[in-house]
Amino acid sequence: MKKKKTPNSKAQWKKLGILFGASILLSACNVEVRTSTEYLIEGNNFFKKRDYKNAEISYRKALEKSPNNPTAQNNLGVILNELGRYDESIDVLSTALKTDPKNPIAHYVIAKAYLMKKDLPKAMDEAKLAVELDKTDPIAWKTLGEVALAQSDNDTAASALQEALAIDDSNDATHHLLALALGGQGDFAGQVEEERKALSISAGSYEARLGLIKALMKLGKNDDALKELNELQEHHPENEELKELLQNKSK
Repeated sequence: MKKKKTPNSKAQWKKLGILFGASILLSACNVEVRTSTEYLIEGNNFFKKRDYKNAEISYRKALEKSPNNPTAQNNLGVILNELGRYDESIDVLSTALKTDPKNPIAHYVIAKAYLMKKDLPKAMDEAKLAVELDKTDPIAWKTLGEVALAQSDNDTAASALQEALAIDDSNDATHHLLALALGGQGDFAGQVEEERKALSISAGSYEARLGLIKALMKLGKNDDALKELNELQEHHPENEELKELLQNKSK
């Protein structure tokens, strides 16, 4: 009577060893099969969560896969700007412009970086280029307005910010910036109107509420200003600027 072969035979263990080894190799191969686009999407998800450090890692991995990917370069430049690494942002985006010189996003992000570095002439040059390349981009117009405000050029700022709002009037920060430009022109009624628009979009905006208070004071509407000031001070009881404004109103 023949003996049945047991599953512990050397041949079967050898076969199992080969299969096991193959599965390890396949697993190892699967580690690096992600594409540049997948890393880009991952980075965007981190960016939405304001997880800028992990977003940076993902965008750099996307660029390892596709070094000339303009979207990854743009997004990495934005992230570096958000992290306050302005020189690195400018370097990354300058590389992006070598691949695509007509890239408005790169130009206005570089403009923002120069603005933060207080290099206003370069910031203005980049902002103007961004607008020239894409007159339909509200962020390009908004950036031009921001730079013009920093240069105390209220006329250019007001014009640029109005262009931005004509394209997209849902941005509270743009309404606030326009309010500042109008206030700089002496149009305090216009400033009040724009600050109220900003607050209708984002009721908790400290900058817009404070701008509204100052504009109301300029118009002599002291009761309205005091009401707004008391409300804002309740939310920011330790704010020295608000304390000073309250003291001045009490005199």
